[in-house]
Amino acid sequence: MMKKRSRNLLPVIIATATFMLFGSFCMGQARDDETAYYNNPDIISNKFADQNAPPGESGIMLQKGTEIVFASVEEAKKLLTRKDHFIKSLGPFDRSARLKTDKEVSEKEFLEHVANQVLPWTAGEKIRIEVIFKSIAGRIEDYNLNFPREILLIKTTGKEEGGAAYCRSNAIVLPRKMLGGRNPGLEKLLIHELCHILLITRPRLRESLCRAINFRKCNDIELPEKLREVRLTNPDC
Repeated sequence: MMKKRSRNLLPVIIATATFMLFGSFCMGQARDDETAYYNNPDIISNKFADQNAPPGESGIMLQKGTEIVFASVEEAKKLLTRKDHFIKSLGPFDRSARLKTDKEVSEKEFLEHVANQVLPWTAGEKIRIEVIFKSIAGRIEDYNLNFPREILLIKTTGKEEGGAAYCRSNAIVLPRKMLGGRNPGLEKLLIHELCHILLITRPRLRESLCRAINFRKCNDIELPEKLREVRLTNPDC
């Protein structure tokens, strides 16, 4: 946990670090490639007409040594139901709130619910996301960001996490509603999630960025019992 002198300000850290790392990429309107897609999907489809493999089948190169991969349904279920630090941190209220019930939800029931929300990728979604990531790759090619070797993309109904996009380990999880229609904010969202991946997988970089804005590492803060009972855990953190 990071703390500025006395109180927990982790959301401020994430927001500030996100701006420091990718702020210049997130400003302004959508890139030309993405705008063309929204106005005329045939333009994007024609980009891949002469390729031997369908878009997304062999992964998308983000930087040297880092590939974006569309997770299969089985791969996604395996990752999202893994009992990692996030799952172990969830309390009874965490699980019940996500299932929108006032009844107690066991860890087993919660993991089954999460697994049931995973969806397969469509060819159109893969094309759209590949175009966006190629745009991002061109804009960060001069930066040695040292992302993980593989970044997985997982598609869900969104019902496991309140309809929000989020990260788990080296995976970006995207709700179905964010992938359809005209969503000019999708590129900015993916950049935002890439920042989370970077901060999750590179703790030294995270600490260095925090020190730059006068935050320091500390022990976990023990919440009062009444607050612990209604705590919501953020997978990105």
